Amino acid sequence: MSHSGRVHQLRRAARSRRPPAPAEAPTPAADVPAPASAPAEIPGQQPRWATLDRKEARLRRDQLRSLAALRQQVARDRQERGEIITDNTLIRIAVDLLLHHADTLTGDTEEQLLTSAVTATTRNYNTTELAAFTALTALQESDDPEKAFALCNLMTKALLKIKYEASARAAAPQPG
Repeated sequence: MSHSGRVHQLRRAARSRRPPAPAEAPTPAADVPAPASAPAEIPGQQPRWATLDRKEARLRRDQLRSLAALRQQVARDRQERGEIITDNTLIRIAVDLLLHHADTLTGDTEEQLLTSAVTATTRNYNTTELAAFTALTALQESDDPEKAFALCNLMTKALLKIKYEASARAAAPQPG
């Protein structure tokens, strides 16, 4: 383990008032942590983060920015403030979602795998919702201001249509 990694481990242990874990103790397969849907903390037991295994991943800068923005939005929009929502929380959700659709994952490249994952997770959306999602995805990757403006217009039109369709469904008489 690198010096900085050991320093971070010692700082975390000091904050939690527990002794640090051994430097390179592997986690046995039987000690696999509970899924993210488990309760945040059970009285008298460790906090959730202490039950999870560390895994490093390399993310693009646009992914990091978008992830931080999403975390902030989720934090602003939530009703209950009990559990802390972190970037890692959202990453675990994304991994669970990917694993849930693992049987539909196909492709030989990152782009192909992403396309198959998005197709699997968006199968239940209508074409307007998919257009909004596609425009948003393309917008996040666009460096061209004119293309970004056109994508914003497309996404706005699609979102307005989604809102109109939802309002029409809500106003329609329910079969009784």
